[in-house]
This record gives sequence, structure tokens and C-alpha cells, in this order.
Amino acid sequence: MPLAVRDRASCDDTRAELADLLRRKQEFYRGHVATYDLRQSGVGYLLAFLDAEQNSTAYGRLLESMSRVDTQLRCCNNSVLADISNQKIYIGYNVIGSYAYAATLRDPKLKIVLPRDYTLVLSRAALIPQKARQPALAGRFIDYLLSERGRRIAREKSFFFSQDGTMPTGVDGPPSLIESGVGRLIRIGPALLATQDAAQRKRFIDDWTDVMTSGNNSGAN
Repeated sequence: MPLAVRDRASCDDTRAELADLLRRKQEFYRGHVATYDLRQSGVGYLLAFLDAEQNSTAYGRLLESMSRVDTQLRCCNNSVLADISNQKIYIGYNVIGSYAYAATLRDPKLKIVLPRDYTLVLSRAALIPQKARQPALAGRFIDYLLSERGRRIAREKSFFFSQDGTMPTGVDGPPSLIESGVGRLIRIGPALLATQDAAQRKRFIDDWTDVMTSGNNSGAN
């Protein structure tokens, strides 16, 4: 997931570099960085958990740096992006790319940076419930979504990013996430069930909360 920032010149390219930036300029960024509140956001928890799996050392260091600047905790993407547009926040971390890109179309001053160490790629899923009233119609809709026209419209009008497409205009990142090796796919399958283990989830969120509140973080507001 990308960083959404107001000033590209202020943001570095990897999590380690971002952590260093926040350490060097603590007073400048104090109260002006935002991310998901894992206690409120399911997708925020998923992204944070997979972040830690990719590189626990880099992620832990970044969390510590974020706690030092009193990172603001938000429920959702739109809250972070609104605060960036209103200049209350300078950097939003782990914002979902499609939401961030739509925001850049409304506010050209907002920029998207894809971390060069890795960027998580979250796929959209569609399913037909067993008790769907019109399963045949639902099947036709999914067929449309998977068709060449449906994929093109989704990419151009809603999602903007795709596994096999080029990077949207204006995004600071490699020409192709997957071919560059920067993109790390979050595959939909049994492995994702591990993130929902109740005991593991509680332990992860408790540990995250301890770190994020250790710097007298003001929390969600």
C-alpha cells in the first residue's frame, strides 16, 4: 500500500528511510502523520500484520518512529486523505491505492509514493452467496468484471491500479509493480485465515497499541 503525501520532496523511498526521516524531523512531523487504527479497522489490521511478515525489523523500526511523532490514528482511508487535503496531515501510511489516486485527481498537490522495499498489492474479491436470489445474474456480472471491457473500465474509473497494467500517471513508483519485484501480492486463500486467529490478532494489536501509544500518542480524534 502506498504513502500519500503533500510534499514528495519530504518523503523517502523505503520504510527504513521513512523511519529515519521521522527521527530526524520529529518536531516538524509531530501530529502530522496518520495511519489506520488497528483497533477500529479490519483492513488496517490485515495490512499491518502482512507488513510485519514481510520485514518485521523494518516495520518495527518504522512503528517506533511513528510513535515518536504522535502519529494520528484513523478509522479509514477517507479520513486520512481528507486530513492530508486540509493540510492537517503531511504523510498518510498504508493508504489503499485506489482511494489515494482518486484523491489525487481531486487535489493535484497530493502525491502517491510506492515504497521501493516492497508494496503490498491487495486484490478485490467478488463472490456469489449460496442463497443468492439471482445467481445467474450475479454470475453474468462477475463475467463482465473479468472481461476485457470490464477490467479496462474498472482500471480507468475505479481501481486505477492493476497487476498486469502500467502505473497510473503521476504515481511515484516503478513502471510495473510485479515485474519490478516491488509488488507483493496478498493472495486470497487459506493462508489469509491465519491473520484471523483470535488469539494471534489480539496479541498483535496489543503489541502494536503498546508501541503506538508509547510516545504519548493522542490516538484517534
